[in-house]
Amino acid sequence: MSKRACCVNECPNNGVKLFKWREQFCDFHNCNFGTSRCICRPPFTLFTFPNEKKYSYNRKVWIKNVNRSSGNKLWIPTEDSRICSKHFVDGFPNDNNPYPTLCLGHNSATTVTFARPPPIDRENIDPTPQKKKKKKSVSNETVINQDLLINTAKHNLADHVNSNVINEVVIDKDLEINTANQSHADHVNNNVIKEIVIDQDMEINTANQSHADHEYSSACLSCEEKSCTIAALRKQIKALQSDIIIQKKLSSNISNNFRCENVFKSDKSVRFYTGIPSVASFNAMFLIIKPKVQTLRYWKGPKHFACNILKNKISNKRGPKQKLSAKEEMTMVLMKLRLGLLNQDLADRFGVSQSHVSCIFNTWIKVLSKFLISLVFNPTKDIVQENLPPTFRNKTYSSVRHIIDCSEVYLETPHNLEMQSQTWSDYKHHHTGKFLLSINPSGLINFVSKCWGGRTSDKYITNQQKVAL
Repeated sequence: MSKRACCVNECPNNGVKLFKWREQFCDFHNCNFGTSRCICRPPFTLFTFPNEKKYSYNRKVWIKNVNRSSGNKLWIPTEDSRICSKHFVDGFPNDNNPYPTLCLGHNSATTVTFARPPPIDRENIDPTPQKKKKKKSVSNETVINQDLLINTAKHNLADHVNSNVINEVVIDKDLEINTANQSHADHVNNNVIKEIVIDQDMEINTANQSHADHEYSSACLSCEEKSCTIAALRKQIKALQSDIIIQKKLSSNISNNFRCENVFKSDKSVRFYTGIPSVASFNAMFLIIKPKVQTLRYWKGPKHFACNILKNKISNKRGPKQKLSAKEEMTMVLMKLRLGLLNQDLADRFGVSQSHVSCIFNTWIKVLSKFLISLVFNPTKDIVQENLPPTFRNKTYSSVRHIIDCSEVYLETPHNLEMQSQTWSDYKHHHTGKFLLSINPSGLINFVSKCWGGRTSDKYITNQQKVAL
């Protein structure tokens, strides 16, 4: 694990974080961040200190800006000391801003946490005891005032009515004057009652208003603003999630376009990628193989593969749905044979895992050998003589039927020491497998021998295959 870390105070960036970031999965490119397919930028970059010989001044400025202390000694950066991109104005040192100046941690105050909060300074309390005052609630005062006002109004009204009755009994003569006085008194009484009722309503409204002045009774404007912001953010999240789904579909379609469209767009591209001469020839060969690969069992190793890969008795294909079609799998195998591509390269091209590419190749090799073995045949001598090219129609080469040569194919280093000695080739300086190939004068392959170790000589293989030729 890397020990490289940013030497700025309180900066947590280091090489371990970059390593963990590279192992995370990128949803947009369908691979890890550290692979070649993913072009996403890392969260930060670690830069080394300038060279002491070439850029001594810049190095001193970097050390001064970092302002780290190592006891009584001057702090000197080590081989693992780095400064991350977050401390540069442009994200990296350049001619305009060559020194780190951002977030260097000089003025950051260190916070100390205690097990419990510190004690609070309190005022001195007078030792003389004081009588506790009874608190009257607002509601009780309001009710008492209302009762007093109502009783006062009742007494005033009763006294006024009694006085009017006495005046009517005693003074009977002056009816007109009394009537006028009575109407005037009634008007005054009505005004008094109205004033009492209005005062009572004012007292009740005042009590309600004082009760409504509290903070909990009024609506919180900040909460309403936050709720609106939360609703808007939720809509934005839903929109971004839908965009992610659309981008995933587009990226999968882009990666899938290579499988058939780019390979089969012309006869030239088919010949380059697969070695088949034309698109029509490829389609004709696939139509012959397609009915037999509907019930194909994939090779998973010698322990899991104990029967024939072609199961004619099974109507439906076993296992989950394959990510690649039969035509795409056949194209992958032919590309590996024609171009010699590595499994990792094919996995990136077709959007599958490296182990799945190995399973497909080992399975389809057996299928293709079974169906295409009829293309390698040895015509009779009369047929060869009838189809001799003009360059062979002379006394020297008129009887040529086979043109033979040994060819070698690179192999991985075997674990068995005996197999290592048998497959080592002094000619190729590598572990190889050797074959004897034969073509007729027209260029058609008419014989392929079994595989021998690279140690075997060409002469020995030719002597062993004389009967077959």
